[in-house]
Order: sequence, then C-alpha cells, then structure tokens
Amino acid sequence: MSEPDKGSDKGNARGQGNGAEHGTARAIAKADATIARIAKRGALRLSEAEIAALRAAPPTHELAQKMLGAHAFNAGDYAGALHHCQNAYHVSRSPENEANLLSALQRRGKLREAMALIAASPHLEAQTREGRLAELHLRAGDPQAARTHGSRALALKDAGAPPSPDPRPDPVLRAFDPQARGRNIIAYSLFGHNARYHQGALRNAMVVKYLYPSWTPRFYIDASVPKTTRAGLAAQGAQLREVPKLEAGRYGLFWRFLVEDDESVDFYLVRDADAVPNAKEAAAVAAWLRAGQPFHLMRDFPSHAELILAGMWGAQRGNLSGMGRAIMAHVKSRASTLNARADDQMFLRDWVWPQMRGRVLQHDSQFEFEGARPFPAGFDLPDGMHIGQDDSAAPARAMAGGTAGKRADRDTGKDRGKGAGKDRGKDQG
Repeated sequence: MSEPDKGSDKGNARGQGNGAEHGTARAIAKADATIARIAKRGALRLSEAEIAALRAAPPTHELAQKMLGAHAFNAGDYAGALHHCQNAYHVSRSPENEANLLSALQRRGKLREAMALIAASPHLEAQTREGRLAELHLRAGDPQAARTHGSRALALKDAGAPPSPDPRPDPVLRAFDPQARGRNIIAYSLFGHNARYHQGALRNAMVVKYLYPSWTPRFYIDASVPKTTRAGLAAQGAQLREVPKLEAGRYGLFWRFLVEDDESVDFYLVRDADAVPNAKEAAAVAAWLRAGQPFHLMRDFPSHAELILAGMWGAQRGNLSGMGRAIMAHVKSRASTLNARADDQMFLRDWVWPQMRGRVLQHDSQFEFEGARPFPAGFDLPDGMHIGQDDSAAPARAMAGGTAGKRADRDTGKDRGKGAGKDRGKDQG
C-alpha cells in the first residue's frame, strides 16, 4: 500500500479553504447587493429571497445583521431580533446598535441585562436614558420608579427640544360646532395585514359613534387594507383617505398628521387604530373644547414619558401650518435609518412641541409637568386599563387585576399603532 501524498493533502486543504473564502465573498457580495436594493426602495419589508441572502452573509456583516434584526422585530420575533442585534453590537458598539440591542433585550424581558447596558453606555443621552429606565422599571413591577424616571425624561426632552418660534403667530381659535361632524375629525393611520389593527379600526369606528357623536373617524390607508375592512369602516360612517404616494414603511405613522393640512377640518384628534376610546378620554376632550386652547394632549400610564404621544393629542386646525412639508423634510433627514419605528415621536418632539408649548391643555395622571391637570373626576377606568391602551391587551389585563408593573403595555403613540408588525415603543433606531 503506497504512502499518502502529504503534499496533495495540503493542496486539498488549501483548495477547500479557498473555496470557503470564495463562498463567503460571494455571500457578502450578494448581501451587499440586496442591501443596496432595499436602501434604494426605502422600505424595510424583506422578501424571502432577501432574508435568505442576508442570512447567508457571515454574522460579522453588520448591515445584514441590522436589517435582519429590524425585520425580526417588526415581525414580532423578538428572540430573532435579539440574536441579530447582539451580532451587530459585537461588530460595532455604535449608538444605533446599542439602542437596537436595548430594545430587543427589553422586549425579551431581559430587564437586568438591559439596565446593565444602560449603566455602561457611553452613548445614551440623559433624556433617552431616563425614558428607557421608566419603561424598564415599569416592566420590572415598580411603577413609582417608572414615574420618577419618566418625570426626569419629560423635563430633559422639553429642555432639549427647539425653542418656540419668536415671534410667534397668534393662535387659531374657533368655536366648536357639535353639528359639523364632517369638520371634526378623529384621524388614524391604517396599513398592513395585521388583523390586530384592522379589528381595532373597526372597533374604533363603532365606538366613536357613541362616545364622540359630534366627530367623524377618518382612516388614512393604502392598498394593503383589505376590501372587507374598508367596507366595514365605511358602513360605520368612517371616512377613508388613500395615501398612494407616501410609502407606508416610512410615512405610514405620519399619514394621520396630514389632517392638519385639510382646510375642510376645524378640529382634529390623532389616535391609534388599536386603542379604542373610552369615557375617560372623551371627558378630557370635552374639557379641552371648553377650555378654548389650541392644543390638547394626554398621558395616562407610567411609561407615557413623551412630550406628545403620537396617538393621544389633538388640535384646532391651522396652528401647525405646513405639516406635510415638515413631514417630508423630517423623513428625508432620517433616510439612512434602517427602521423608522420612533420617527413620528421624534417629529412631534422636534417640530410640533415647540409650537404647542405653552398653548396646550395637558391631562396627565402620572407626571406633574408644565401645569398638567388631572383628568376629569368620575371617569376612572378599571384597574389595569388606561387611555391609549392596545385594545387586544386590555381585557386580559383587566381580568388579571392589571397592576401596572405586571406587564407594561406598549407606549401609545410610540407604538403608537398602525400597520402590520408595529408593536411600538422607542425601538429599533
């Protein structure tokens, strides 16, 4: 029997190594091309082929890991999101990767790890740190600590927001006409295929008729909303407005804000499709209408530490001139961000709040911020329920006795609710 050819073995090993290297290079090239196509279209909705191409790249491919993490997060696969966010963070401990990993840890209930990441972070701004701690302490069962951190977050966000315009135009004020239902609009965004939002939208349309008889629900939609949902909304007297030119992935959260640019509207409320209104909310809105202020906002949960929650505010139309142009500019400024989950909150903080500051009636059951008032008496909700709550979570929480710390609901308006996959919070930068 002849002796093995050791040189041949070495050559085979080198060949196999070169083959593996070429395979990795091809996988990276394919992932890069896939990422370029996704970036060009500006929407983070991945096809099966795109997912396969990104997964074939090595775990050290930062952009592939970030996109896979964002996709998993949007799909509600928080275990997958955590895996990919950890991979991206190990490649680069950038502020964006850190924020995404923090969100994934929070959604997976890994609260100690999330708090440790916050404590060690060299990136987090003070206002972001306090807001995150408010959410984490609430999930950990300490609503009082959540309120303490939330109060600090609000003060810091106000201090960090741009100054109010100077000179400031006089506010647009008008008398509320309860007979003009078509001029008093409750605005929602609705897109995607998630039944949670379609069912929530239908419940909203039904409940609004009784809680808000002087108002008309209006849903800003795209082609993804099924015909059955459209027909059901129309049957309840809701208005439907298609927004074909503003793609949902980037603009969907903002569609409902476009009610400000509609000159046929006098008053509007901005709400989430999956958060059904209640008597406590309606009483607060009635108090706002009596007060004669240009703007109204509400906070009703220990994690509602936002200046304006995207699904819990309203205005007399005409006080935010140029809304559409401002939205376009803001979204374009964020074009390089993979996931636009918190963009509407950033927009409200940076563009709307400076114009609202000092001209708003705030109803707030959690924080003593800028002269906020308690909600009108006599309209308390059952334990475990609050204004802006995801309607699919409310029954279970109420039945369970619903202490705030048992399970923190998503931050309304930050999840503030809309399309498929939107579970919302200040997540996935």
